[in-house]
Amino acid sequence: MNKVELMGRLTKDVELKKMKTKDGKKSSYARFSLAIPRKNDREQTDFINCVAFGKIAEIIEEYTSKGVRIIVCGEIQINNYEDDEGNKRQSCSIIVNDFYFVDFKIDDEDSDKKKSKKKSKKKATKKSKMKDDEEDEEDEDDEEDDEEDEDDLPF
Repeated sequence: MNKVELMGRLTKDVELKKMKTKDGKKSSYARFSLAIPRKNDREQTDFINCVAFGKIAEIIEEYTSKGVRIIVCGEIQINNYEDDEGNKRQSCSIIVNDFYFVDFKIDDEDSDKKKSKKKSKKKATKKSKMKDDEEDEEDEDDEEDDEEDEDDLPF
């Protein structure tokens, strides 16, 4: 069985690339690496290369950025190759089959918008609370009027 699950932080923004498949269609892929601190020694970090294809690659690229934590699930793939000098080399990467968001990408513009929305929500909440308090006072007056009218009810 070849299965791996990793949680780490993206070391840089994910860059989406296009490639032609065997049947001539274009498909998306993204290469990225995760920084994963070691469990027993938090000062040491492993940098694991990952590759995602298709819709998974597109979603990761769109909704994450450098420093964001994600969980990837996939399988280990070992690639053997020769470098320019003729030396035999190996590389290891995770082929991502699934992933989960731990954090979400927040752009500076988005965070400014969110901050201004929060401020306007607080103002709106204060105004609505004041209005609710006024309505509660009116409702109490209405309840007193209703108690007086209860004797007039036919049932």
